[in-house]
Amino acid sequence: MEEEELGRKPYLLTIMWLFTFIILMYLLGLVVGMPLFILVYLKVSGIRWRVSIMVPLLVLVFFYGFFVKFMSLYIYQGLLAEIFLGWG
Repeated sequence: MEEEELGRKPYLLTIMWLFTFIILMYLLGLVVGMPLFILVYLKVSGIRWRVSIMVPLLVLVFFYGFFVKFMSLYIYQGLLAEIFLGWG
């Protein structure tokens, strides 16, 4: 029984992270939620602060620059932005 529980733990953690990512995308949108998720994930994984900050910043710059500026695509701003700021 104990071996079964240990075998399920990585799967449950992966599902937890996946749902966290989906909820952040829904509430905060892609531009804010994705870098925030990456930052938290890297810090929880034990990565140094410098790397944990630089990676989400690089992802943000690439994501925003390529999809929003270069490709001119509409990026979902998040439910909270729609409610509190009237964006959307």
